Amino acid sequence: MQYRRTDQGWFLRLERGEELVETLTRFLADKDVRFGALNAIGAVERPVLGLFSMETREYLKRPFAGGEYELVALTGNVATVEGRPFAHLHALLSDAECRVIGGHLFEAVVAVTCEIELRVFAGEVARRPDAETTLNLLDLGS
Repeated sequence: MQYRRTDQGWFLRLERGEELVETLTRFLADKDVRFGALNAIGAVERPVLGLFSMETREYLKRPFAGGEYELVALTGNVATVEGRPFAHLHALLSDAECRVIGGHLFEAVVAVTCEIELRVFAGEVARRPDAETTLNLLDLGS
């Protein structure tokens, strides 16, 4: 991974073969990012996407094989869960036929590159358990 500090946060370039979510999470912890937003483009392989089901109160995860996928858009935010940085990520991917799939991103391996713009905000925002959904939701304190 390569990165550069900007006046609003960081710009990162992940390398071929790096696991996107794991590498990003490690960077957030190393730089102590506790509140932010991000977007990215690139190409990945072996993504695992998902959808949260209110019926089962679980994520329905689906792995995608079959080669490389264009990372059309990755968007997300950064907060903390139990004091540790956590990136909540959603991805739109396209296959070789330019068909688009999307969902919550659990994992993906960088196939070519992944270029991430990470905006960092002052302070900290935590995610806390929500009784109705069972998810850790943003606690904005308003």
